[in-house]
Amino acid sequence: MKEGDHIYIYLHSNGVKFTHHGIYIGDDRVIHYWNSKVRRSNIYKSTWYGKTIHTKKHKESYERSRVVKRAKKRLGEKNYHLIFNNCEHFAYWCKTGEHQSLQVNEVPLKLFKKADKTVKKKIWQEKKKLEKILKKFKAPKIPKLKRFQIKF
Repeated sequence: MKEGDHIYIYLHSNGVKFTHHGIYIGDDRVIHYWNSKVRRSNIYKSTWYGKTIHTKKHKESYERSRVVKRAKKRLGEKNYHLIFNNCEHFAYWCKTGEHQSLQVNEVPLKLFKKADKTVKKKIWQEKKKLEKILKKFKAPKIPKLKRFQIKF
């Protein structure tokens, strides 16, 4: 890890998986949104909150010293919002100047996929129920009609 790196860890809470992001500023310290405030925290070697630290690669980014300055400038900020201004928004902005969160952008797609699975499962369950009902009420056999002639 180098100063100015956009770092992240994988976390989960109540069965939901997500990533937590920050900017590494050297000396085993990171600046990140934590408990609704931009803070400076210590990290220990290759772990952060007991998790393996990953480095986010960006095609284009500011120089390392500028990234650190941008992060330090926002220390103490209390404008956290899960959807509009979270730790990933903060780290992306410090590193690239873009205010974005990929995991927030993916939420509608994940919800759609989950809803799609739920709907398919519900349809399958209803189909099975209908098949059971139809088995109980077998249609009566209709006798074949023989040819007949009507004479007048």
